[in-house]
Amino acid sequence: MITNSKNSKNNDLLTIIRTNNIEVIKEYINENVVNIDEIKISENPLIFAIKNNISDSIIKFLISNIKQINFELNNGETPLTAALSHNKLKIAEDLINNGFNINYMNIYTENALIYLIKNNQISRESLSFLLNNNIDINIKDEDDRNALMYAVENELFLIVKDILEYYIMDNKFIINLLLLKQKRIKSSTKFLTKIIKHEFNKLHINDIDEEGNSAFLLACDNSDEETIKLLLKYGTNINLYDDFGYTPLLQSSCEGNVKRVQYLIKYGANINATDDYYNTSLTLACQNGHFEVVDILLKNGANVNVKNINGDTPINVACFALYVSSDNNYHKIIKLLLVYNADVNISNNDNSTPLTLASEIGEKKIVELLLEHGANVNIINDDGDSPLTLARKGHYNEIEELLIKYGAQIWINKKKIIIAIIFLYLYISYFIQNIILSKNHTKNVIKRY
Repeated sequence: MITNSKNSKNNDLLTIIRTNNIEVIKEYINENVVNIDEIKISENPLIFAIKNNISDSIIKFLISNIKQINFELNNGETPLTAALSHNKLKIAEDLINNGFNINYMNIYTENALIYLIKNNQISRESLSFLLNNNIDINIKDEDDRNALMYAVENELFLIVKDILEYYIMDNKFIINLLLLKQKRIKSSTKFLTKIIKHEFNKLHINDIDEEGNSAFLLACDNSDEETIKLLLKYGTNINLYDDFGYTPLLQSSCEGNVKRVQYLIKYGANINATDDYYNTSLTLACQNGHFEVVDILLKNGANVNVKNINGDTPINVACFALYVSSDNNYHKIIKLLLVYNADVNISNNDNSTPLTLASEIGEKKIVELLLEHGANVNIINDDGDSPLTLARKGHYNEIEELLIKYGAQIWINKKKIIIAIIFLYLYISYFIQNIILSKNHTKNVIKRY
């Protein structure tokens, strides 16, 4: 005897579906109310039928008897993804004809294309079906990634190739351009630029996810040069700035991602591009102690003496980083910068040089290295301090002796002397004024008596 519970009805229907007998299935559905779209488990009757070689006639009958065709299982799978993952294009077409939304998004904000690519269930035939039925190629999931990014990450080269060829400079577009010429329609450069730009914008090839990854950077992570070249061919801009003011090379240098840095430079990234604070990739790599990245950038011609918004050069930044870190990488970076002729006497906006900074924090080895490379031992910063006065304040006796050995003069801090004189003058004036007022008060009291 068949019970009325949903689970029992589902199990009964599955048992009948396994018989592959359409007449029995029709009879059961006509006699029982079964809401197939409400069954969210893996053994949903329709999805089970699609994935288990049940006849197309039975599947089509089930489709026609579903109250809500746009549904998904708990894992995000839909009837359309089930059909396409098994290359059942006729079933997929029947689903679309019966109202399934090609751009239906599951609970993970995945459309069918993203779902299939993420789960490595996509075929070129299924991709073609989705593209021809106007799937939204640029839609993003909950991780802010589109289908192209996942195809690149999963190293699905032919899928990436098909997507790029379908959307960018496809045959239809090329034919239209030829027709313009054949009909002798005069087109201005501005007009042609506009339609070509529109063509490239159909696919957001330069989009980034919430972590700043683009399709190109994901290809770099995989060392997938075939895909890298393909993305570049179809318009990837490797010097494009993101919302944080970083190019891919700036971001990769800041993070110390050696592989990405190598590929970006190899394929033409601007090595001296700057962020909003005029930091270059070299500056950011020095700031964060990424020695290997610094080495790569210098070998490829990075400007070793470029200044950021604070007037700091890469060597200034590396010295300043020693305030908060004793990482040996910073010592190695400073030595390397000197090998590449970093100017040790360029001062920042506070008139501080690398020697000023190294003396202030007691970095004897760096002080000695800078002095050997001709650092000005008597430079005075905006606070009126020289390397020697800063070493004395920190009680760095060995540095003090070293600086004197290289000709450091005992400077009087003129700025502080002037401030002291001003305060002394004000104090004396105030004192004298009080004495005068006191005498006048005494005289007035005597006169009253």
